Amino acid sequence: MTKIKILSNPYDRSLTYYIYKEQLDLWENIQQNSINSRLRENDVEKIFLPFKAKDVAAEFEYWIKEHAYKTEEAVTVEGYTARTLSAISEYLDGEGAFMLLIELREDPKKAHDRINGGFRIK
Repeated sequence: MTKIKILSNPYDRSLTYYIYKEQLDLWENIQQNSINSRLRENDVEKIFLPFKAKDVAAEFEYWIKEHAYKTEEAVTVEGYTARTLSAISEYLDGEGAFMLLIELREDPKKAHDRINGGFRIK
């Protein structure tokens, strides 16, 4: 079973993600082991603080552990779940879907504009 740990420090507005390496008996920083992960970006730390979105953070942990989206009791924001968002665009697989759920909650107009605009990249 995969073990994930997310440490939140609301005072310096940071998150640190760890995965447990059982064979080495240590916690490894996920941000450092995947160079393409959006978890490495500072914006993720500013947006994805669990005290702002505990329900989304818990579902994100489920997605990391199970490599699947929840189908029952999934967090729904503005009519979207992480699974439905991931089906809209290839850019929303995984982390992006959960980040957009939070954006839908915190700034629905901006998130809907992004969805309706087809996720254009500048």
